[in-house]
Amino acid sequence: MRRREFLAGLTGALAMPLSARAQQTTIRTIGWFSLRSADTATEKRILTAFRQGLGQTGYVEGQNLTIEYGFADGQYDRLPLLAAELLRRRVEVLMTAGGTNIARVAQAATATIPVIFATANDPVQDGLVKSINRPGGNSTGAYVLNTALLTKRFELLRQLLPNARLVGFLVNPNGASTADQLLYAQSAGRTMALELLVLNAATPTEIDAAFGSLVQHGVDGLVMGNDPFFQVQQDQLVALAARHRIPTIYEWS
Repeated sequence: MRRREFLAGLTGALAMPLSARAQQTTIRTIGWFSLRSADTATEKRILTAFRQGLGQTGYVEGQNLTIEYGFADGQYDRLPLLAAELLRRRVEVLMTAGGTNIARVAQAATATIPVIFATANDPVQDGLVKSINRPGGNSTGAYVLNTALLTKRFELLRQLLPNARLVGFLVNPNGASTADQLLYAQSAGRTMALELLVLNAATPTEIDAAFGSLVQHGVDGLVMGNDPFFQVQQDQLVALAARHRIPTIYEWS
């Protein structure tokens, strides 16, 4: 299916004249399928923008639109069950939030219901779509260059800490983009003459342990890998960085 045809089918009702749209009585149903928690700051910002965009096309939650929510709270193993539950609620579109992993789960759950994704990885390389111009299948979305911007984050940290020699890099081993992130980080380290201390964390306890290692090794700074789990645990991460006085740069503010 071509992207234009896909989007036309998805939003065909939105092209109606305002007079006709005002007479609509059908309530449409969208599934919001997220790897984050509902109270995560990033999630709140994205959902606010999402609802505003829907409102601009004439769809208002609680009036002519129902949004069914599924939040995994940063736990990758919950995704298949959440996807199945959203599909049982007969959603017409499945909007995923949280990158490649959750998009793959959505694709595995349905081959007919449209899936919209946003990913920090190349969606063609990851197998989410056949090509950028013609995605094919029932999925399309946005390619956010978050992983590629890791090099820039290392550059910013270097500018702020010109004498830094040892820098920590914290990643989630369960993330779909972790391998690519490591390649970017290692390349940046070589270019900037930085020694990297790579640490893994997939649970709050492992985050605590990682910061213990950072302190033990005396790192000069920390670059956070991009992962929805870290967004869920942002309060813990910021508190630990402040407590141990470790200059840290994150993917989002």
